[in-house]
Amino acid sequence: MILYLALFVIGVTAAAFLAMKAPTYKRVQLGDGYGYRVVKLPNAFLVILITVFLIAVAGHRGLSYQDTGSYVYQFRDFLPSGFMDAWNSVEESRAFWGLAGLVRSWTDVNMSWFLIIFSAITIGFIVFTFYRYSERFEITLFIFLTLGSYLVTMNAMRQCFASAIVFFGYKFFMDKRWFWFFTLVAIAYFFHPTSVIMIPIYFYCHRPAWQPVMTIITCLAVLALVLFPSVTEAIFSILGETKYSQYGTMANANIFRPLIMAALCGFAYINREKIRAAYPQSDILVNVLIVHTVMLFAATNSWIFARLCIFTDLYVAMLVPILIISCFEKRDRAVGVIFLMLFFLAYHLYEYRGINYYSVTLGINI
Repeated sequence: MILYLALFVIGVTAAAFLAMKAPTYKRVQLGDGYGYRVVKLPNAFLVILITVFLIAVAGHRGLSYQDTGSYVYQFRDFLPSGFMDAWNSVEESRAFWGLAGLVRSWTDVNMSWFLIIFSAITIGFIVFTFYRYSERFEITLFIFLTLGSYLVTMNAMRQCFASAIVFFGYKFFMDKRWFWFFTLVAIAYFFHPTSVIMIPIYFYCHRPAWQPVMTIITCLAVLALVLFPSVTEAIFSILGETKYSQYGTMANANIFRPLIMAALCGFAYINREKIRAAYPQSDILVNVLIVHTVMLFAATNSWIFARLCIFTDLYVAMLVPILIISCFEKRDRAVGVIFLMLFFLAYHLYEYRGINYYSVTLGINI
């Protein structure tokens, strides 16, 4: 299984590298007061092929692992056909199940189409945003794969669908166009209520990174989450996640992943002036990294915070190539990329060594 997993990640990343060898160039605005710059976009045709492949693998997955079987069981045996009938049959995530009911009426209860359509929308939104706004598409896609974000799209379907909708507004998030970003958050809320976590994250992240006040706020947040369980309960009461009490009995997340993110935070802090000079908007993503790291450490005490990281994972993937480009001289950049890829690939193979997703498309476990 580990061999197939490594070949899968390496193969998709190699295709992404090829996509960068025949790029197009586009002049884009960085936001109010930040001016313009020219960006290199990967080859659109190869990006489409990569996206179709990722959708095909995810959309033809087996039903034996975690939540996928539950979603299909609900879709096949209980969900009414039609958008409004399905909407009215559930109490939460009504837009998700309404759309599923619409798919059910179109496809005559075909569970394969259910998985393919939702995979296409989720992965399509994510990869398009990578293509359009990432500094190095191939590195961002690699981080997306090795952090496990891609595998999670096959498990936490509602939450990943909601996070893809919010992430589709990446440009709004970065340019402080709060009205349009909050509109997407509101839409995503009807697919999964935890989407509202992006509202406080938005306000937190649009401040200069590493200021003393930001450090104090971060430390207080960590202490509150770790030392006062009632704070955690209040957060999820606000989010409306009453059904998430089941995660209180699950094993907590291991310490390895938050330590990796903490190392990235340390690297970003040491090179903060270089990063800020090269990318004036980078403070926003650095603050997202800090929030992501805090939630991962909180996840070692309560597993539910690992689910919230679904919303911030994608922004971390966007930050990593910025760190590499800003902090390494051009002649040393290839060494930095190779080291990073080997490190994250090793982490991925270790972290997900016991997880098997059977792919009907490939006929293998990935």
